[in-house]
Order: sequence, then C-alpha cells, then structure tokens
Amino acid sequence: MTVMQSNGGTISARRSASEPINTILSGPAAGVVAAFEVAQRASFHNVITFDMGGTSTDVCLCNGKIPKTREATIASLPVPIQMIDIISVGSGGGSIVVVDSGGVLKVGPESAGANPGPRCYGKGEEITVTDANLYLGLIDPDWFLGGDFTLQPDRVEAGLEDLSSKLSEHSQTNWNPITVAQGIRSIVSVQMEHAIRIASLEKGYDTRDFTLVSFGGAGGLHVCDLARSLLVPRVVVPLNPGTSSALGTVQSSSRRDVSVTILASSEDKDIKNRIESTFKELETKVLKVLKEEGFDSHDTKIQRTVDLRYPGQSFELNVPFDNNFKTRFHEEHLQQYGYSSPSLPLEIVTLRVSGHGNLPTLAFEKQKLGPKKPSKKALIQEKRVHIENSSLPTSFYIRSKLRPGNQFNGPAIILEYSSTLFIPADFNVQVDAWSNLIVEPLQIN
Repeated sequence: MTVMQSNGGTISARRSASEPINTILSGPAAGVVAAFEVAQRASFHNVITFDMGGTSTDVCLCNGKIPKTREATIASLPVPIQMIDIISVGSGGGSIVVVDSGGVLKVGPESAGANPGPRCYGKGEEITVTDANLYLGLIDPDWFLGGDFTLQPDRVEAGLEDLSSKLSEHSQTNWNPITVAQGIRSIVSVQMEHAIRIASLEKGYDTRDFTLVSFGGAGGLHVCDLARSLLVPRVVVPLNPGTSSALGTVQSSSRRDVSVTILASSEDKDIKNRIESTFKELETKVLKVLKEEGFDSHDTKIQRTVDLRYPGQSFELNVPFDNNFKTRFHEEHLQQYGYSSPSLPLEIVTLRVSGHGNLPTLAFEKQKLGPKKPSKKALIQEKRVHIENSSLPTSFYIRSKLRPGNQFNGPAIILEYSSTLFIPADFNVQVDAWSNLIVEPLQIN
C-alpha cells in the first residue's frame, strides 16, 4: 500500500507512518499531478491548475514542469519539506457566508464541510457558496451527484432573505436574495483570483500565456469568470473533475527526496569534485530506500537539483543541476524578481536528489473527432438561469452523452456526477480527442 506525499510522489504506508509531515498537502499535490498530466496529453504545457473543492481552493502554476518549494507555510507556520508549490485560500463550495458586525458580506474561510454541509443539503443552517449557486440556477437540484442526492432549494431562500435583511439594515441599498447570491459569487471569485495572481502575475508570469485546468467539485461553476478577468485564453476540464486527486495518486510514481546543505561558492577551487562526490552519496541513500520499497535499478530514475542564491541573499532558487545550472539560475531569477547579475558568483546552498520508482501507468485512449453538433440525448432541458443581473435561457447537457468533436456556445450548464460546469454566453466549449472539455472565450469582431 502507498500513500501520496506533498512532493507529488508516493511513499509506502509503513514509511509514511514514521514521516507523516511528508503527507501534509497530499490531496492538493495529487490534484496537481493529475491536472498536469491531462494538460500534457492535450498538448498544453504551460498551465495553472485550479482545484476548488468544498473547503478550499488550491492553485499551482506549472511552467512546463510541476514546481517544488521548501518555503511553504501552513496556518502561518513554516513547513521546511520539499513539496509542490501550491497556493491555498479558504474559498470552496462549502464556505460559510455571514454579515459581519460592520454590515459587510463575508465569505469563508470557515466551511460547513460535508456534514452538516450547505443549507441545501437539509441539515445545516448556514448559507454557503453552493447555496448561492443553487439559488441562481447554476446547479440542478435534481441532478446533484448524478441524481443520487436531491437538494432542497426551498431552504436556501429563507437563509438568503435573512442575509438580505441584515445587509439592508446596514446600508441604504435594498438587498434581495438574488443580489446576495450574486454578491457571494463575486466575492469568492475575487478571493480565488487573488490566489491565481500570487502564483502567476506576482512572480512575473503573464496569465495570457497559460491554460487553466479546472477540477474539484466546485471549480467548474467559477472557472470561466476567472478566465475572463485574468485574460486566460482557455480552460480545460478533464473527465470526472471531482475525483482528479484520486487519479493523481494512481498516476504518481514512488518518490524519495534527500538533501544536504554545503554553503559553498561556485568559484571555490575544488567545487566540482565536492559537488559530484556529495551527489553520489545522496544517490546511494535514495537508491537504498527505493530498493527497500521493491524497486531495482531498472525501475528508478534519479534527478539532481541545486539551491542557489547571490551572495548576501537570504532566499534561494532551486534549478536542475547540469552543465548549464548557472545560466538556469540567472534566467529564473530574472523571471521571478525582474533582474539578474550574471557577473556575480553564486552561492551553492543545498544539493538535492530525488529518486523515482516507476509504477505501472494508466493507458488513456485518444479518440476520433465526430460531429460538431451534440446528439439530442445530450441536451436534457432548457431553463432560465440568473447570470450577471439578468435571467437567460440556458441549455443543460449531460456530459456522459457528449462526444469528442461536439461543440456549442454558452450559456450552458454541463452536468456530471462529480461536478457541474457553467459556460457563460461569451464562451464556447468543445470536446477534444481525450474527452476533455476545452472552453474558450468567443472571438468578438
């Protein structure tokens, strides 16, 4: 039995019991692995993964590779282990909505969880983001979990009316349940947009060069709004987005990370020999652990990386170690901080080795593209949905009945067991050869 780690690889259950810190962000890490693999198959190499579940939203920018960090924090506490570089915010489908003492509508970070869950589940009393989406018509109450769980929209209206009254008492605006629900959507979208900005724009990356990969049970209801505001050119939604993290765990290889701090200058006289001998020692340790986990030399892969910085700096950048590691560092420093100093020597802080034990991989079949028009069986109903201060007739499709090659414009709602996808009127969706939904803004002349 294996357990997912925060670094994007798995570890034996026995070893994880003695090293539990390595699994602290295992769920979000598994989601990034799955989303990155989906994007690679679809030939999108620069992606931002967007994982919105019930409690939080997790974002990771992958510029051709899955990034790692040792500077993560959990509850404002530093966690000095190698893990995927994920930005998390307390915004999810179960995030609780309140009116604070100042009369301001607040969403999260507290969550209703799965039990009692959103008010529409029939147990809890708190209004959540899911309740707002249901009230606006973006969630079909009879098709939640494929129809296995019927939601209770009548309970939502009373909760929204209570929030409306509280907001109206503190302002000169007359609030109503629809404006409150729309306000909830706007607030949570801004919170998630901030997370994406931290991962991209604040690190020197242009969101127009990336593709959003949306997954998690609630991600599809908000991802197009985020793509529009951030000028992201497309969104990819894989099959069964609500179970992507489980898929990522199955797709991951066994992984072991070891490191040693050497604090040396790149100009030291014997630095090349010192680096090589240290790497060999680390590789011996990694291979020993992988052998204990059942992998021989033919099933393993070794990666060398190095943490570097300019003299006097208190932070490092991790780059692959090869003949061009110095050039790679200067390029990465320029990308993230807007400047570089190629004439300066580098301080070599830490040498790292990652060992991967290859596990059997899943096979995904590429299909032929069929007709553009979906079958009549895919379209189950049309009804009005409240979208941006108006009520628009919206088509509802069953995803399992859509076929590669199908395409259509919004407004539309695409239903599947683990998630719901909202396509606004200014977006087009098409099914690719891997059964992903590719969502792009319409070109307006």
